[in-house]
Amino acid sequence: MSLEVPDYPEGYSVPTKLVLPADHPERVAAMHGKSEEYTDRLSRQMRYKAPDSPGYYFQWCKRALLDSVLEHGSVNSSDVFVDFSSRPGYTETETEEALHVVFDYCETGGLNNQGGRLQVEVPIITPTLEARQFSTSYCCLS
Repeated sequence: MSLEVPDYPEGYSVPTKLVLPADHPERVAAMHGKSEEYTDRLSRQMRYKAPDSPGYYFQWCKRALLDSVLEHGSVNSSDVFVDFSSRPGYTETETEEALHVVFDYCETGGLNNQGGRLQVEVPIITPTLEARQFSTSYCCLS
């Protein structure tokens, strides 16, 4: 299996839109399964972690993105940053990584994901938006 850097529109380091792969029922089924897995993880984490603790937001974000794509058929990335910014534990970096992870589930069925993280080198938005940094091994810092 070869890992490929996703082809994002020029000027973007995150996918602009997540689209349900309706023509790939096996991917849709895998997305449902992942959503259930994240729901289970979150319910277990709630026993000992607060919603603003490290790692909780990332799990929540991936599940929320999967559920939104499954329910609505697509999600605009710009809306995600606005809608999720008031959530406890919100970080731009984890939101970007969650977008990459879910985008990969839509595009490849998760072939480039391992351990809940994207395993290919992709550009990451910095706070200035003009400058870009590149991760050496993962989508973003864990």
